[in-house]
Amino acid sequence: MTTDSVGRLLVEDILEQRARLLARPPRRREDREDRVHCLAFHLGAETWAADLSDILEVRPLPDITPVPGTPDFILGLVNLRGGIHPVVDLAPILGLPDREPSREPHIVRARVEAAGVETSICFLADGRPWSMNAPGAGLSPAPDTLPDQARAFVRGSLPGPVLILDLARLLGDQRLVVDQE
Repeated sequence: MTTDSVGRLLVEDILEQRARLLARPPRRREDREDRVHCLAFHLGAETWAADLSDILEVRPLPDITPVPGTPDFILGLVNLRGGIHPVVDLAPILGLPDREPSREPHIVRARVEAAGVETSICFLADGRPWSMNAPGAGLSPAPDTLPDQARAFVRGSLPGPVLILDLARLLGDQRLVVDQE
């Protein structure tokens, strides 16, 4: 065999492999949609996540303006892109133990419909959040070790464990709703 014929056979083999891959039937749409697309973040030692479609932005913790007379879990207000947004520490709301301040705190700005109103809020994340995808069928119930007040806001958990928050239910909690009157 000559060098040209070996090269031609190699090219033909590669092209045949590519043709087989391209000829496979496409994945079913349900297979692609049955996934959980989340933004994962740490609160203390635990890993939490929120539906990525509810997340507007993530950024390092900016200067927060404290607001007198608010509960401890409301850290204050931030100005993001010309809008004023409350910043909440979810740990006390979820009944999580006190933790050391993070060396790399970030805020996550989310928008959901809660209590019939579209709500935008920022919450504190310990460290830099990251995106993750997991099979939707892989959601398990919340672990028994989770505090009861957190269990009400958890859609389920993924291996790791990663606890998936129901942001709409969380932001509809009466402790976070301001009476407009």
